[in-house]
Amino acid sequence: MFKRQDAATRSRLRKEYLANQLFCDMYPSLRQVKGDLTPTEIWSEALRIVEDFARSSRPELEVDEIKEELELHYSTFLDDSEVGIKRDRLQIQTSVFLILFTAFYIVACAGTSIECHPHHDLCVALAKATYSHPLREKLWKSVRQTEDEEEMAGRRIETFDMMLQDVTEEAADNVKNETKREFVSGCVDEIIKMQNAEAFTQAERVLSRINDRDGHLYDAELARLRMGADNLSKALTVGGDLVMGNKHVGSEVQSVAAGGIGINITNDKQ
Repeated sequence: MFKRQDAATRSRLRKEYLANQLFCDMYPSLRQVKGDLTPTEIWSEALRIVEDFARSSRPELEVDEIKEELELHYSTFLDDSEVGIKRDRLQIQTSVFLILFTAFYIVACAGTSIECHPHHDLCVALAKATYSHPLREKLWKSVRQTEDEEEMAGRRIETFDMMLQDVTEEAADNVKNETKREFVSGCVDEIIKMQNAEAFTQAERVLSRINDRDGHLYDAELARLRMGADNLSKALTVGGDLVMGNKHVGSEVQSVAAGGIGINITNDKQ
C-alpha cells in the first residue's frame, strides 16, 4: 500500500528536487503521465530504490525481486482521507515502470558511457526491466528533447554517483572515520583495477566532491586515484599516440548507452 503525498508535501519536495538538473530534465515528461504517481512521488520513490541498491553488494541481482515488491506496494493507493484505492494490473505496472525508469536514469548518471560505467550490470538490469513497457519509447524521446533544450540553455547534467554518495553519507552517520576511509579505499581499488581512463575521470570528480564535503578525509585515497590515472595515461602513450581500448557491451535483448546529454536504449542487433 502506497501513501500518496499531500499537496503541501508535493510543493515542498518539488522546490527541493528542482535544484537537481536531472529532475529538471525529467520533470516535464513525468508530468505527461496522467492518473498515476506525480513527478515528486516518482522521484522520491526512485531515490528510495537507489538508496536500497547502494546497500547491496550485487544490486543487479535484486532488480526482479524489487520489481515484484513494488507491484505489491502500488497495488493500493492510500489517499489523504486514508481510503484505500485498489488499482488494476495495468496501473500497477505503469507505476513500477515509472519508478524503475527514473531509478535507471539516476544510476546511469554516475557515468558517461556504458562501457566503463561503475554500475554497468545494474544499468543493464534496469534497462531490461523497463524496456518492454509501452511508455518507454515516448518518455525516452521526451526526456531527450528536454535535455537538449536544457543543454542549449547552458544547463547540462553533471556526472554524479548517487549510490556512492548514499553509502558514504550513511557511513558518516554510523561508523568511525577509519572505516569510512577503508570503504572509499576499496572503491578506489576497484577503479584502479578497471584501468579505464574515463572511469578514473568520473571517479575523481565524485570523490573530490565527497572529500571536500567530509573535510578532506580521503586525501590519500584521492591522491592514489590520481596517481593511478597518471600511470594509466603513461602506459597508454606509445610513440606519442594515445591508444584507447574500447569494447562493446551488449545483451541478447538490448544495450544501454549513457551519453553526455542522455541515455539511449536500443535493440542490440550486432
